[in-house]
Amino acid sequence: MTNLFIRKAASVLVAFATLITLAPQTVFASALGAPTNVEIVGGQYTNDTTPTFTWDRPSGATWFEYAFDSVTNDYSLGNVDSYTATSALSHGWHTFYVWAHDNDGNQSAYASVVFEIDTLGPTVPEVSPSTATEGEAVTFSVYPYGESAATSCVLYVDGSSVGAMSKNGSTFTKSYTFTWDGTYTVYARCTDGDGNVTSGASRTVTVNDNDNEDETFTVPAVSPSTATEDEAVTFEVTPYGTLDAESCNLYVSGSNVGTMSESSGTFSKSYTFANDGTYTVYAYCEDENGDWTWGTSRNVSVEACDDTDEYPTVPEVSPSSATEDEEVTISVEPEEDENGEEVLWCDLYVNGSNVGDMDEDDGEFTIDYTFPNSGSYTVYATCTDEDYATTQ
Repeated sequence: MTNLFIRKAASVLVAFATLITLAPQTVFASALGAPTNVEIVGGQYTNDTTPTFTWDRPSGATWFEYAFDSVTNDYSLGNVDSYTATSALSHGWHTFYVWAHDNDGNQSAYASVVFEIDTLGPTVPEVSPSTATEGEAVTFSVYPYGESAATSCVLYVDGSSVGAMSKNGSTFTKSYTFTWDGTYTVYARCTDGDGNVTSGASRTVTVNDNDNEDETFTVPAVSPSTATEDEAVTFEVTPYGTLDAESCNLYVSGSNVGTMSESSGTFSKSYTFANDGTYTVYAYCEDENGDWTWGTSRNVSVEACDDTDEYPTVPEVSPSSATEDEEVTISVEPEEDENGEEVLWCDLYVNGSNVGDMDEDDGEFTIDYTFPNSGSYTVYATCTDEDYATTQ
């Protein structure tokens, strides 16, 4: 444009100097078109907070600029045909702008695409009903609501999926039969059209016994309450009530350690503790109707034996809190035994189940774990030293 002005000015000066009329000169600058076909990968509605955008370049374009939500928030790009957001965008509606530049300093008009970032799942209330009867089918229903409409739901009983729920309008239902009476935690886990998942509020469901109400069956605490490590101890329990016991299993710290033998209504089993400490021991018994009942828990104190074997010291794991469906790093720092034997490995246990080997770094053992549901869990580590002595 500057060159055009100079040439026009020079023409006027020559005209006045020479009194020769010259025909005016006209120069046309070719326009730079805007990018076309601006699109967001995955569609206009997405739960991807760092989406990717693509466009078709106009002829002559050599570099681009972009902005989110306002053209004044512009940033330079290179000679590219796509851009992936480097910072997470917030939940809600946004606009992506892009415009082109060429080597002659021309700038095109902007092109844009409007899209929604949806990171909120549906609101999932408690399922209903709150009562059921063992051996009889009950239909659970839930009505998710909120900005995000649920497209599917799965029913969970005590943290385990029992199958997909059927959709009828905005209500989801599923029939389920409880095998035993007792209390259960039941909830729905629902997904919306953008793939966001929400675990619903938990409902405590009371399942009533389908047998005669006059029938009773009680499993007391096992005995004894003390033992010595590496020495066999026999635990006994005598269930009582109007129903007879058919069988019992012995549980130590949440793990089934085997079937108990029966004699004149008393069930017994021999067990050897490998390490000293305090353990939770109870029986789980079946009555003549086929119903199972948890026995009263007994805290058993296990004393160390008087030999030369030494064991590592294993403190409580940390941290003591976590968030469901979010990975948490659980750690423990065991101490070597009195003979100076170092700890070789540690395993993590959640509610009595081994969930994996822990990684060691300079005496600290860690493992990443995700709790699938909210609630309280018993978590501890078992560690083994160079003498293969193990401590829970």
